Formats: sequence, C-alpha cells, structure tokens
Amino acid sequence: MVEKFHTELDELKEDVLKMGKHARDMLKESVTALKDQDTELAEEVISKKIELAKMDSAIERKALHLAALYQPMAKDIRTLGCILKMITYLMRIGRYGKDIA
Repeated sequence: MVEKFHTELDELKEDVLKMGKHARDMLKESVTALKDQDTELAEEVISKKIELAKMDSAIERKALHLAALYQPMAKDIRTLGCILKMITYLMRIGRYGKDIA
C-alpha cells in the first residue's frame, strides 16, 4: 500500500513538472509574441490556457485523492501541500502569459 502511494506521488510530481514547463513556455512565448508583434504566436499562447487549466484541475484532484485515500503523514502531507500551492502559482504564471499575449 505504501509503495503504491509513493508511486502515485512520484507521478504527481512529474505532472507538476510538466505543468511548470507548460506555464514557463506560455510566459516565454507571450513575451516573444509581444516583442515581435506576432499575433499568431499570441493566439497560440492564449489557446494554451485551456490545457493549463486542465492540468491544474487534474493535479489538484489527484493530490486530494491521495490525501483522502492514503492519509499520508508528515513529509508526504507536506509534499502534497506544496504541490497544491505550486499549481496555484503555476496557474498564475500561465495566466500572466495569456494576459501578455
């Protein structure tokens, strides 16, 4: 049971890394679109917000599911708390990218 929890927690961490890369790319591309006045790139960045929102929702759902199902202790519950906080900030970074675009 503990091994399954840690496997799922590792998968969740990977999902957060993917979300972080996605948010970073949105921000980077939006600045490039603004600098170059590239409307096509700006539209592409704006359309990526939907995917970012889906990632946010899925990660939050998985984290809460892990907390409820396995009732983690100490380090693991702090990790889940950090994940929930990080996705909030990553969503904000992506939103900034969309707003710039």
